[in-house]
Amino acid sequence: MIANKLTILTATAALLEPALALGHRHAHQHVQKRGDWITATIDGQVVSWENNYFGGAAAPAATQPAAASQPEAPAAPAPAAPQATTIIKVAKPSQAAKPASKPAAEYKEPQKAAAASTKAVVKEQAVKATTPKKTKSSSSSSSGGSVGFSHKRGVCYNDVDLANTFASECENCGWGYNWDSDSGGLKGLNFIPTLWNDQPLHTDRFAANCEKALNNGAKAIFSFNEPDNAGQANMSPAAAAKAHVKWMNPYAGKALIGAPSISNSGNAGEGVEWLTSFVSECESEGCHYDFCNVHWYSGVEYGETLFDHLEASHKACGGKPIWLTEFAPAGSDEAIAEWLKDAIPRLEDLSYLDAYSYFKVESGMLMTSASQLSSYGSVYASA
Repeated sequence: MIANKLTILTATAALLEPALALGHRHAHQHVQKRGDWITATIDGQVVSWENNYFGGAAAPAATQPAAASQPEAPAAPAPAAPQATTIIKVAKPSQAAKPASKPAAEYKEPQKAAAASTKAVVKEQAVKATTPKKTKSSSSSSSGGSVGFSHKRGVCYNDVDLANTFASECENCGWGYNWDSDSGGLKGLNFIPTLWNDQPLHTDRFAANCEKALNNGAKAIFSFNEPDNAGQANMSPAAAAKAHVKWMNPYAGKALIGAPSISNSGNAGEGVEWLTSFVSECESEGCHYDFCNVHWYSGVEYGETLFDHLEASHKACGGKPIWLTEFAPAGSDEAIAEWLKDAIPRLEDLSYLDAYSYFKVESGMLMTSASQLSSYGSVYASA
């Protein structure tokens, strides 16, 4: 009897060991992935799709970038069906890269509301979310470069109510976008429609939404969202060039057209390397684009690599203007606020940078609630 019990216990333990190991791996696989949703109205019905965000729970480990001025990002997770809208890549540059002068801070994932708590601004937001944006002061030093915006600075958002609330407090914000072709009701800012990728979910309603945006004064149109990233639009340079000609070229002369946005990944075939290949493909395909669209994420202590990335992208784009449509350093609220105080004047003064938008208007990021700006959100709104 004892021998039989021992045999049963041994067999049970043998079965439990791989099951526990599988459960352990499964838990770690979900530490880094979080999602949010974009909601749009299609033919009178509400349709949502998930935005994926990926980022580590600890400070990024050193990696070897493709070039000294370009920080390498960690490898993306295994490809899934393309989701909207962005991927968080925290890239640590090589020893040759120049670090930012701001103090290093404990890593905090630039994530949605699930991120660590953000300090609230002392003043309470007095204007309701639906209140139109007030007229901007003509004395502001901010300008929209060659675009024609009232200001270079913009907002990216998923929640239009939060965007309208933030915009009412941002005297120096002139435009906004939400990775979709329908604004959802953005007020007081010039809305820029986006064709996220070339799949029917987006293309079937793009023409109608784009026409509406142009009639409302849209000054630009964005092409595909991070096709260099397997977790985003996920398109080869050749495929993106052909699709760009089909969907973007018809709007040439009606608004400024952006090349597909790229990440700041240093992985082979991604980031600036992808953009270089796209530009080459476009020489034979005949793509029309007026500027290149770039994204940047890294630790706040490596903030100087943002400007390296902008310069490299400007060169890869053949000297055309750059739009920085997503950027966010990882760090404490205080460190991010200090970094923005230094970075914003430099972005304003950068002659080839026509527009920029911080990632993003969201509770736990530029805001702490439906009515309060975060500490660094206040800096972004008022600097």
